[in-house]
Amino acid sequence: MGIDEDGWVESMRKSICEHDDEDIGKVPVSIFTVPKVLLATDPQSYIPQEVALGPFHHWRPEVYDMQRYKLDAARRIQKHMNVSFERIVEIMKIKDEARIRACYHKFLDMSEGRTLKKVTSAMSHLVDVTRKKLSHMAIVRDLVMVENQIPLFLIKTMLEHQNRETDNKSVGETLKTMLMGLYHELSPFHEQELPDVDIDD
Repeated sequence: MGIDEDGWVESMRKSICEHDDEDIGKVPVSIFTVPKVLLATDPQSYIPQEVALGPFHHWRPEVYDMQRYKLDAARRIQKHMNVSFERIVEIMKIKDEARIRACYHKFLDMSEGRTLKKVTSAMSHLVDVTRKKLSHMAIVRDLVMVENQIPLFLIKTMLEHQNRETDNKSVGETLKTMLMGLYHELSPFHEQELPDVDIDD
């Protein structure tokens, strides 16, 4: 297998340029890969089985079949936004690409292109006869996996572009409500009150 020299040079250039930016150097790594010793003991506890959110597992065939449903969800959300997804991606690429990359434990190579395939029979248990309803718990289980994450500031950016005429909550409060809802659904603990945290921290 040949080495993609141009790709390697470009990845090195980006890495060097990113480290030259003082502010980017201060961004703490917040999304880590699981050590190989843990993966060897129980890979299914650490590797998403149904849906990939972050870039670490995006091209794995087992989770890529879910891409069609992620795109359907994105189209539904698009109806409530005041800007197109393409424009948001363009803005993030210009403004936040280095910051996004800095959040991850290893270099992200997102240059590889793939084509969307049909949903295979392996995914049939996730949809009902109308092929729309996804298995909630199968997806939620993958949401909390260490390697299957995206930086929270990206979600906040998306929320900033939603039309919220009837909602007076700030974007930070909305994101906090979403995260607390996920916490209450997944947590085995039943605290009545949790400490108030700064969503921007």
